[in-house]
Amino acid sequence: MDLVIVGLMIGIVLDFIYSAALEIDDVLLGVIVAFLYAFVEPIMLSTWGTTPGKALLKIRLRKADGSTPGYGDALSRAFSVWARGLGLGIPIIAFITHLNAYNTLKKNGITSWDKDGGFRISHEKIGAGRVLAFIALSVGFLILISFGNMQ
Repeated sequence: MDLVIVGLMIGIVLDFIYSAALEIDDVLLGVIVAFLYAFVEPIMLSTWGTTPGKALLKIRLRKADGSTPGYGDALSRAFSVWARGLGLGIPIIAFITHLNAYNTLKKNGITSWDKDGGFRISHEKIGAGRVLAFIALSVGFLILISFGNMQ
């Protein structure tokens, strides 16, 4: 969710500043957005301990001592997620890294990047309203993407 939100924001900014940039290959644009997000997410994690998408799903990230991570720790985590979770934003590699990360999480109860960084992820129970909001946002983004592809 967070990556989609940032991608949408980058797309809107590019459309106003330099719309020709949006003509580049979708895969390349996805790689660029995933890379740029690795610098944006640590700002949110180091200040709020969460991101908008994580907050919607009541997910928080903390260091082992319970404190919010600093920008450097969160940046290191973001690059681990970018490489080991998002596969650098390259679709076929991302498919493989997603599967690997999912299997690691199911087996160990923690992702490799959170274990290596000494992070704790906490989850709270989410109600039907949050689930519906997540679904509505997801569908809304799909509609926006479809509309953008028709242009």
